[in-house]
Amino acid sequence: MVLIGSAGETASGPVRVADLFRSAGFVRAREQAVHSGVPWFVLSAKHGLLEPDDVVAPYDLDLGDSSTVYRSARGEWVAAQLGERVQLTGATVEVHGGVDFAQPLRQPLARRGAALELPLPGTWHEDDHSDHRHADGGGPAGALGRLRDLLSRSRPTDSRHPGHDASAS
Repeated sequence: MVLIGSAGETASGPVRVADLFRSAGFVRAREQAVHSGVPWFVLSAKHGLLEPDDVVAPYDLDLGDSSTVYRSARGEWVAAQLGERVQLTGATVEVHGGVDFAQPLRQPLARRGAALELPLPGTWHEDDHSDHRHADGGGPAGALGRLRDLLSRSRPTDSRHPGHDASAS
């Protein structure tokens, strides 16, 4: 599943959270999440976990301005919210929105049996091979895509955790 952090300029009034944030990064991540067909949610700095059709009013809250204690508690809360909506055991949760959103989720998700993945900015790696950023092989995005594909195919089973395939993500 995909979690997209709230970011950037917002709409002027209450709208679906999928349409509230207007930054290029949010819009690109939203479009890719919709296209991927996997469940996706918005990580709101104010409201925690939101479904795309939830209606909220614009707000001005930057998660990066909050304390480490607050972010840690918020990570537990968001993981609990996510666990109420989807099966987390064995799942991979991909977080788009940076470390302020992702890092507090790492431990709470791991305790619930889910892995957290924080893709590099500007990348997307679902099984859609029509992504022409990687197809042409040019530039940093092409190189990162090829490296990610190579690593995902060559990871051995993790011997520290029997039955755990380190490449399953």
